[in-house]
Parts: sequence; C-alpha cells; structure tokens
Amino acid sequence: MPSGEGQNIWMRNRFALCAWALILIATLRIVSTWEVFNVTNDEPDHIACGMEWLDRHTYTLVDEHPPLARISTALGPYLLGIRSRGMAPNFTAEGWAILQGQNQLDRNLKASRAGILPFFWISCAVVFFGACRLLGSVGAVLALFLWTNLPVVLAHGALATTDMAVTAMLGVAAIAAVRYLENPRLANAALLSLAAALALLCKFSAIPFLAFGLLGMLLWNSSLFGQLRFGHLWHLLAAVVVGSFVIWATYRFSFGPVRNAHFSAPAPEFISGLISLKKYNDHGHPSYLLGQYSDTGFWSYYPIVLLFKTPLAYLGLVLTGIALCVSERRKPVGYAMAFSIGILTFAILFSHINIGVRHILPAYLGVTVVAAFAVERMWRQRRFALPAAALCLWFFAASTIAHPDYLAYFNELAGSQPEHILIDSDLDWGQDTKRLGLRLQQLKVSNVHLAGIIPPNLAGVTFPLIDVFDMETPPSAGWYAGHIQALNLHQHQRLLVNPNAKFWTDSIAPAERVGRGVLLWHIH
Repeated sequence: MPSGEGQNIWMRNRFALCAWALILIATLRIVSTWEVFNVTNDEPDHIACGMEWLDRHTYTLVDEHPPLARISTALGPYLLGIRSRGMAPNFTAEGWAILQGQNQLDRNLKASRAGILPFFWISCAVVFFGACRLLGSVGAVLALFLWTNLPVVLAHGALATTDMAVTAMLGVAAIAAVRYLENPRLANAALLSLAAALALLCKFSAIPFLAFGLLGMLLWNSSLFGQLRFGHLWHLLAAVVVGSFVIWATYRFSFGPVRNAHFSAPAPEFISGLISLKKYNDHGHPSYLLGQYSDTGFWSYYPIVLLFKTPLAYLGLVLTGIALCVSERRKPVGYAMAFSIGILTFAILFSHINIGVRHILPAYLGVTVVAAFAVERMWRQRRFALPAAALCLWFFAASTIAHPDYLAYFNELAGSQPEHILIDSDLDWGQDTKRLGLRLQQLKVSNVHLAGIIPPNLAGVTFPLIDVFDMETPPSAGWYAGHIQALNLHQHQRLLVNPNAKFWTDSIAPAERVGRGVLLWHIH
C-alpha cells in the first residue's frame, strides 16, 4: 500500500476509476435501449426544429423551446447527410421524414439520440464534482452511483428530447452560481452568465428553476449571499450582457418582429417562444392523475409523481438525508437539498403542464447528493451500516430489473396497473409500438384492431392489416391492441359527451401487456 502523498494519489485514481466505470456502465445501458424503443411522441418535433436551424439557418417551426438541445438531436442525422425535407409547417411530419431519410430509420434515430449523450455525461460530472465539493471523494462516488442508476435519468438520457439537456446545463449553472456567490469576481460572473445562458438555450424552464433553486439556498442559509455587495451589481449587469449575447448568437443574430406581439427585437424567436410558453402554461394541457383529467393540472401531481416514479430505496435515502440536514444544519449539503426543493416548489405552485416526471428531472440533482450524504453517514455509524447497504442493494436491483423500461418505471407502490395513477410520458409515450409490431409478427396476426397511432415504416417491422378499435361496441372475435394513452384519452373524451358510456375494455382483461405501454386482447 502506498504511503503519504503517493497514497492520496492512489486513492484519487481509484475514485476516478470508479466514476468512469459507473458512467461507462450507465452509457451502455442507455445505448442498449435505442434498439428496443421506436420513436417517441416528441422526438420528431425536436429533430425537425434542430434540422431547420442547421440546414436552413432559420428557427421558425416551433418556438416554445429554444434551439440548443434540438440542434444536438439533429446534428447526427445532419452529419450523415440528411437535410430538411420541406414539409413545414407540419413539423411532426418533417421530423418523421428526416428520420426516414436514406431509408435508414434505425440508424438516424440512434444518431439523433446520441446527440443527448454528452448532456448525460455533463450531468454525471455535475453530480460527481458537486458531491465531491460537499461530501468528499467517497460521497461523490456514492452520488454518482445513485445518479447513474436512477431509472428517470437513464430514460431521458436515452431520448432525443430536451429534458436531459436542461438538467445538465442547469446543474452547471447552479455550481457556477455558488462559485460566484462564494467568490464574487468578474470571471466567476462571466462563467455564471455563460452557464445560465446555455441552460436557458436548452429549455425555458431553466429560468424559474434556477431562480427558485437559488431562492431555496438563500432561505436555507443567507450567509451564502453574504459576500455580495452593492458594488457587485455591475458584475451581474455584465453577466446579463454576456448571457444575452450568447443567446442572440445562438439565434444567428436575428432581428425582426416578434410573433404575436407589436414590436421588433433581437432574437425575436426567443421572445416569441417565451410568450408562447406563457400562453401554453396559462391555458394548460390535459393532465391525468389517479383516473382524473384536468386542463390546468393538479397541485398534488409532482408529489405523487415522485412517490410512484422514484425507487423506494432512493426515496428512503433522500428522506434520511433531509432529516440529517435539518437536524445537523449541515449547511453545505443543505444547499443541494434547498436547490431541489426550490425547483419542486415552482413546479407545484406554478406549472399547469403536468405531463411527466421529466419536467422536474433537474430536481433529482440536489436530492441525489442528499441521498449520498445519508448513505455515507449511515455507513460510518456501524449500527446503520447494514440498513444502508440493504437500501443501496435494493435500489440497484430495482434499477437493473427495470431494464430497458426506464421510461415506464414505477416502484412497487404502483402495483400491476400503473395506468390508474399516471400515463403520458410517465408510462406510454409511444415507445412500445415497435415491440407491438414484433409481437404481432410472432403471433402471426393477420388483422388487428388498433387504438393509437402507428408510425410509418418502422424498421424491421411489418404491421398486419389495421381496423378501427371500437371500445363501446362489444368486440367480435379477433385481436385488439391499444396504447394506454390512447385508450384512456378516448374514454375521457367519450365520458364528457356521454357520462353513462360503457367500455368493454373495463370488463375484459387483456391477454398480455406488450412492453409497458400497450395492452393486447385476443377475443375468441
């Protein structure tokens, strides 16, 4: 065994090796899902908008999301020679046409999803170095172990969407903010402005999430802000200028009239996107929770999402870590806790778009560090070492068993029918259509009644003849397949028209569940 400085270097190398191994294993798990799942509902839209920016040098298709993450999703197909297909303004059709370019759907989809992997790696770095700063090397490895095994992280690190991107860059911005608050120098202010701008360019929710996260830190302990002086305001002014320039540059220094407004401005797409998103949130989105629908969401949505979509062992560690933070007032780790609670507070109080745990993915950053703190403290106290090891083993087993269905993961509390709790991107985001086609081929089904949309030309899958799925008329003999999202939404819409409507799908149990998001009946 080395001694002195040599031992310290050896220990650092060992921890670094553990970190790299955890990231590599998680990356392989993510990549292995690409072959299983077909295109999910939102991926074509993001790819189409990113390709417009790369190929046509404009950004006009859909402005409710900024371009950075979308550019990343389109970069792979672009480098493979795929270009815009001219199907605007139908951005979904445009995205599908891009994905089917050169008749290489599977290859193009993998290339698109590969564009999100760098953001997953950045999120790993955020967790590791953030935890290292707060807990030391052991705590950093524990935090990375927890992060790289969270089903929600593996799920959205595998899709060509915006959620992992904003999570990663928001984490970078949070670390940069703490660094500036601890040492308010102009260079640190510039780093903060760059990180915040990049987070904002991934998703507009980065604005309130960062603001409420920092507010949470302030409420936990105002001394973090104690070194700020009135004279530092010019740092923040400079940061706003730098951040604004980065955003404007990403929008290719565009200038013109703002859509749905009566003025012109630099980066009009950015401003119109903010306006569109506010209108969208004010109007709401049909949300489903515990068998009920609401156009304006539910205040209890995100607490229930966390309760059922998070591994129970992880929840136990988080609650233990929070209790330790409160009882010991261990302020550095408390900042991570307060940051996540700030994000959740905003989502619960102000978000009317309740369609998935993915929208609060950044909140898992801080509480993962808190959970690692709990493991470390329990392990140091011998009487709690065995429970800590048991919780970690249970967590790892739950994550491993979930493979590859990280997107549709529910913990043990949800039971065998999680669709009674949540649907949409928490359960059925269209990801199991390819599995359905393969299963129907295996069963040699020649005709199927289908509820849901079949994407065109799924690689390697030939669907049988498709008939209409009528949920109210007693079924005749044959095969019936329904996407859970489509089935539930159709029931809701029919009940609005006829509260006494009856559905045979409620009384006849399906023969099997294909993947997690499709039900299959065989009526004799």
